Amino acid sequence: MNSITLSLTTGLNLATDLIVLVGATALFYWLQSSWASPFVVAHRRGVVQGVSAFYLLTLLAWQIAGGFAWRGVNLLIVGFFLLARQSRARWQPAVDAGLLIGYAGLGLAHGITVLGLVAAVGAGVVLIAVAAVPNFRRRHRWADAGFLALFAASVLMMQATRQELSAGLWAHQLGSLAILGGLVLAFDNRMRRAWRRSERIAARTRTDELTGVQNFGTFRTALERLFADFTKNQTPYAVFEGDLDHFKSINDTFGHPGGNEVLRRLALELDGFASALPFPATAYRLGGEEFAIIAEAKLSQAEAQAIGERFLALLKLVHFTAGDATLALTCSIGQARVQEGDYSAEDGYKRADRNLYLAKRSGRNCVRVQPDAHPDAS
Repeated sequence: MNSITLSLTTGLNLATDLIVLVGATALFYWLQSSWASPFVVAHRRGVVQGVSAFYLLTLLAWQIAGGFAWRGVNLLIVGFFLLARQSRARWQPAVDAGLLIGYAGLGLAHGITVLGLVAAVGAGVVLIAVAAVPNFRRRHRWADAGFLALFAASVLMMQATRQELSAGLWAHQLGSLAILGGLVLAFDNRMRRAWRRSERIAARTRTDELTGVQNFGTFRTALERLFADFTKNQTPYAVFEGDLDHFKSINDTFGHPGGNEVLRRLALELDGFASALPFPATAYRLGGEEFAIIAEAKLSQAEAQAIGERFLALLKLVHFTAGDATLALTCSIGQARVQEGDYSAEDGYKRADRNLYLAKRSGRNCVRVQPDAHPDAS
């Protein structure tokens, strides 16, 4: 192969590898973003793990099918490194390292030596180290390039035990790797910055600006998702809606800054209360002095009543401040659960709202919940 043909082949291989890696990088950021499809958002962990496994196994299968040749080594190096760099599951880098070591083990029958297997173990250790020190990598810009160089050296050593290269081929191999690694790392850094900006913007759209808990739009989205899951899988959930009693008098007496201070403290207490429940539960501000909790659990009438009354008891222990004044506040709570016969997510929410106003009409500072279904009810 003359130098011109070699250069053209190297350039074509480099372009192909770059397209594959840029596409894979963009895909993984999309899978971890808030603007991914509803199915991905609902099953993100499983989808990311499945796609990651398919991606790495495809890289390895390509190499094995090619007889462990040099052609795909650079793609293998940068592909494995990028996945370790993006990994969020602590166990994933160890699994990836195991796949690489297993690949080298299979290669023993194709010319890879025991020294090559040792080099693969070293490469696996680098992958684990990359995922283990994200803060160090963020603080030191050179760290990713250094880790990539160590990982590449280990994989290249593994490959070199199978087939030595001439000086000219080594120059093409290392030059292509430097270009590919540099371009893909730069693209990954740019994607990471764009992803973080978009996630911050998305978080602001999901979060109530005053109190920091999730807002009404997120509440509606969660209800739609949970109702769809109930319709398909009969997964139960319940809605608690609360309203501060006599909040208008607080605003009239202490002004809106005092009222806002009270709302922030209430949201903090409600968020902590929801997090402490023995099942998934999320706090929301619906607007004004109205808040809600969505509880992803099957709750009987007695259980729902007990939860509501526990929150009222908590409020009695909290000293709210508005300006220089210390206030004792009460709250009215209504609860409802999703049930057979509901046509939309709005039905359960409306029942909780009706029970809230029943609590208001019953003298405030009390809980009204949905009764248990009669055994003979359809």
